[in-house]
Amino acid sequence: MTRHDDDLPPFADLFEFYQSWGAHRGCMTALAASRRLAPEERRVLRVMIEVIDRVGPEDLSRPD
Repeated sequence: MTRHDDDLPPFADLFEFYQSWGAHRGCMTALAASRRLAPEERRVLRVMIEVIDRVGPEDLSRPD
C-alpha cells in the first residue's frame, strides 16, 4: 500500500478527525472494496468505517 502522509494534515485530536471524516470516508470505502488490501485488511477497514460512522458530536468533547 502506498503511503500519502503528506496529503493529509495532521489531526490534533479525535474531534478534528471526526470533523473531516466526510471528506475522507469515500476514499476509505473505496479502499475497503478494492483488491489492493488483503481480505483481512479489507474486513478490518470495513469494521473501522462502521465504528467511525456511529460516532456523533455528542460522543466527542473538545479538549481544553
